[in-house]
Amino acid sequence: MKEKQLPAVEACNVTVRLDGAAVLSHLDFSASTGESVSIVGRSGEGKTTLLHTLAGLLTPEEGNVYVNGRNLSGLPTGEHDALRLSEIGYVFQFSELVPELTLIENVMLPRYVRGEPRKKVQRDALDLLAGVGIDPDTAHRRPALVSGGQAQRAAIARALSIKPTILLADEPTGALDPATSESVLTTLLEQTGNMETCLIIVTHDEEVSRTTHRRLELREGRLHEKVT
Repeated sequence: MKEKQLPAVEACNVTVRLDGAAVLSHLDFSASTGESVSIVGRSGEGKTTLLHTLAGLLTPEEGNVYVNGRNLSGLPTGEHDALRLSEIGYVFQFSELVPELTLIENVMLPRYVRGEPRKKVQRDALDLLAGVGIDPDTAHRRPALVSGGQAQRAAIARALSIKPTILLADEPTGALDPATSESVLTTLLEQTGNMETCLIIVTHDEEVSRTTHRRLELREGRLHEKVT
């Protein structure tokens, strides 16, 4: 009998309170390896809070979050940090690249921090950047000298550099024009699909949400299947 595969990420009965108010309330969620999920909801509903909780950046007051079956709340600090560096990628709305570093240096950073050999990390970073449409010349420019779309592509490459189990994307196209947004979204879906990475996108854009395998709505602290 084939052993049942654990979800890539799972939240069980999670409650998070901010300033005394329950932003997430007894929330349940799971997503599988290779699956893409979009989460929509009104401003202030707690979408970013949910991503931070799934990433282990926030500890729920109640409930637990599991990545590949490992309880984030139950890990010692060192193991918790190591798991985030090896299994959880994060793409921000405004890329959040380190301005003093070039695009390739930004992509190299997570693995360089882990102490991996510089030459291999650099070679892999160039390959990743090429995969998201960044040529070698652009790769050696700093974020201020490239377009918003190029910076966001580099941010995707950085998040993928660790070959994460899950990639969390917080409004990854929200700051881009429609044409660039479509191109960046296509890149994000293709690259995570190639790596069989579980992709979770928070978005306010209904068109973006329709590109994923599943669509959910965060409402009153819980997730609901979105069918329209």
